[in-house]
Amino acid sequence: PCQRAVQCAACTSLVCIGRNEKHMKSFERDLQRREQALKNIREREESGKRVNPVVKEAMERQYEYVSQLTDLLHDKKNLGQWFRHPDAGKGLEFSHDKRRIDEMKKLEAKK
Repeated sequence: PCQRAVQCAACTSLVCIGRNEKHMKSFERDLQRREQALKNIREREESGKRVNPVVKEAMERQYEYVSQLTDLLHDKKNLGQWFRHPDAGKGLEFSHDKRRIDEMKKLEAKK
């Protein structure tokens, strides 16, 4: 099995083949999960609860990306076509620790 099973959209080395049933089903499930997550966050926002706008924006971008890939895979013109998306993970995975370390001043040795 794939090391990134069910996380196709965040994979940095994924190759999808158009009209491949396995890939299509995986993306459809991922799209449904993301659609439900967006629905939940929008309902939360509409009910007056706090919603982190950065998280909401990231979720919307991810949903749009997976939706586009799903459409490409379903298109009959792309039968057998390979889709490589090595930059898929950029912006999808975020680490507060890494961000914080990157912001810290570099240590300087005094002579």
